[in-house]
Amino acid sequence: MIVNKYLNAVSSNLIIFGVNIVFFLLITPIAMGVLGEEFYGLWAILHAIVQFAGIGTAGISSIVNKFASEANINSPEGHGKVITSGMIIVFILSIITALILISIKPIIINNIEISSTLYRTQFDSAILLTAISLIPLFLSRVFQGFLFSKLQHNLAKQIELYHQIALWGGIVILSIWQKNLILIGLWSLFLTFFVLAAYVISVRRNFEYHHKIDKTLIRNMLNFSGYLFVEQLSITMFQQLDVVIVGMIINPSIAGIYSVGTSIGVRLSSLIGQITEVMIPYASLKDSLNDREKLYKTFRKLSYYVSLLVALIGVAAIIWMNELLTLWISADYAQKYTMFYQILIIAYSFISLTRPAHQTLTGMGKVKITSITYFITTIFMFGTLYLLAARLGFLGAVLSKGVMFLLGFYIIHTYQILQEKVIWKDSLKDIGLGLFLPSVIFLIVFLIPGIFTKISLSVLFIAIFSIILIKDQWIIKELQNFFKSRSTHLS
Repeated sequence: MIVNKYLNAVSSNLIIFGVNIVFFLLITPIAMGVLGEEFYGLWAILHAIVQFAGIGTAGISSIVNKFASEANINSPEGHGKVITSGMIIVFILSIITALILISIKPIIINNIEISSTLYRTQFDSAILLTAISLIPLFLSRVFQGFLFSKLQHNLAKQIELYHQIALWGGIVILSIWQKNLILIGLWSLFLTFFVLAAYVISVRRNFEYHHKIDKTLIRNMLNFSGYLFVEQLSITMFQQLDVVIVGMIINPSIAGIYSVGTSIGVRLSSLIGQITEVMIPYASLKDSLNDREKLYKTFRKLSYYVSLLVALIGVAAIIWMNELLTLWISADYAQKYTMFYQILIIAYSFISLTRPAHQTLTGMGKVKITSITYFITTIFMFGTLYLLAARLGFLGAVLSKGVMFLLGFYIIHTYQILQEKVIWKDSLKDIGLGLFLPSVIFLIVFLIPGIFTKISLSVLFIAIFSIILIKDQWIIKELQNFFKSRSTHLS
């Protein structure tokens, strides 16, 4: 019954994520066409700044997720203590982060090559609006984390999905009327307040809680948040700050193209995240009960299925990247950037493989090791990005992502904790397909190009994966139970 609860949360995540992917595929070429290369690049940099500023939350969503998952907190008073503590912490952090962003605004603007004086002035004002929007944006993360802790992923993901649709849809409509970064900033600011209201109403409708200040809980959450801040900083730097740096080192147009490529990779990692993020409350619960044997079995099973999914998606994307970009954007775009995007897929495939271990360690409270590992890896990545992008341009920026292979330490450390030693045979069995296949396929397609090679590889891997799934009795049983429960629910 408990397993079904977690599987239902995962299935809800995947459904919402699927809609998000479809929207992303539809809106990206439209936005690029309406906004134009430079304006799209400036918006991509502005959006990256918003996301990067999110480090100021110090990982409050994950913190609330963990503390609200504890068995002894499941009461209106307990809920209220967690929510109130989170709001106090994150409100102060939002003010600090906004002031920091305003103070460094001149540095950002002076280091980005903007051809139009009008765009430069608009960009300046848009950053100020972004700073104001951080307050409702940060507060909304408290309620998001609470919904995650109660496995209400479907509800939280719907809010985020509608936010993205409204944001991008509004930007396209506004840009058709007038390309103005100030209008875009105002629209973004309005939406952050609307999203906060949606989260508050959703939590109040589904859960009872009474606001109460608990100084001890605030201290505990702050102790936990210290390392999560470092981790959140590293993740956000990896996912967003690189776009800003590419815009500074090369130019805004290339930054926009780079952001599209990394968005594809991030969505691969995010797809896996829809499956693995339930490991935070699950691992927290099992660890508090000292049931590490069950946790280890679940971790291995999850790692194996994640590896299968990563291999399947990664191989398909690498084989057909040229054709996908041609249909999605244009033949000229595909000819220029296919190889770059294939390399990004390889890097993000490996990052996706580390998600089960990362979420398991976070749920067990091992945020010190996860945060330090991610921070060191990200610093290495940015050093590599600076050196390679300056010398090799776009190719150098893409190759710098390979440094993230250092995150494999998550996997090694999780085996060490749960089994007191790394069983290499088991670990390679769990993640081998996702680890090796994308790179092998890239080399084959690169060395032996042509449609015959692509069709042959596709047929071969469809056959292999079909055999693997047919022989897997557990997944067949779970799929049958899932579709049966869905059909019963609908009827």
